[in-house]
Amino acid sequence: DRIPAFLGTISLTKKILVTGKYLNVIRECGLAVKKNALRNSGTIRYSNDVEVYRDVVRKAYAHASTQVLDLLLNKNKLVDRLRS
Repeated sequence: DRIPAFLGTISLTKKILVTGKYLNVIRECGLAVKKNALRNSGTIRYSNDVEVYRDVVRKAYAHASTQVLDLLLNKNKLVDRLRS
């Protein structure tokens, strides 16, 4: 209901929300968000074509989820903690 029409589908808006949550987790853990990697996602310019946004959001989501996985699995050794 409050989703801008130019963002199109619910799945895209959910991915935007989850990406923001992942980036917040990274920040809350005291790590810097690698802004250069996010800049490589692309420039967002207003368009009525949802496909313009889909690729940029996909790249940002991939970056954020990779960073969270690295944080959990490597830096915080989640698997080792679960085994103990």
